Amino acid sequence: MKDSQAPVGFDFLVRILEALPHPFYVIKADDYTIVLANAAARLGALTGETTCHALTHHSPTPCEGDHPCPVRLIRETRQPVVVEHTHFDADGQPRTIEVHAFPILDAAGQLTHIIECGMDISTRRQAELERQAVLERLERALEQVKQLSGLLPICAACKKIRDPEGGWRQLEAYIRDHSEADFSHTLCPACADRLYPKKGS
Repeated sequence: MKDSQAPVGFDFLVRILEALPHPFYVIKADDYTIVLANAAARLGALTGETTCHALTHHSPTPCEGDHPCPVRLIRETRQPVVVEHTHFDADGQPRTIEVHAFPILDAAGQLTHIIECGMDISTRRQAELERQAVLERLERALEQVKQLSGLLPICAACKKIRDPEGGWRQLEAYIRDHSEADFSHTLCPACADRLYPKKGS
């Protein structure tokens, strides 16, 4: 049911779009040109020939590869899509943007325009990358602990360790290769007295 008190008209629609904190575009489906964009999306003066890929990617051609083109995907499927792109902000800095795109069909069911709304997820993506790096470091540390756990076959005479391939390696080399530990050599007091006895003792 339509509310008779609700504001109507293009000016009201523009005010709504300008109030959005995220970039919002309306794009022609046939040639990628932007026909409407809010202040959060406008990084400069838009002309009637400005394309979405030129504005957000500084590219003369539509997105592809690591940046799947939402316009192209919707032209193929007629379904809404969500993709992740790297866009450039007003200062030319790359930002990770989650692009939500939706089809607009005419009365005959033909695709005419695409609506796109972008959400800056750079902070979230950076946190995810840092979390993944921490997990990878923990996994490597756990693997090293596993490698040095259990029974190690060691020679009772020379103290070499038998590795999984059956070879015998110096204790220091084995531990160095299976952990983050390293060695510096010195003498304990007992060995120092034995090797270098004090005169008169």
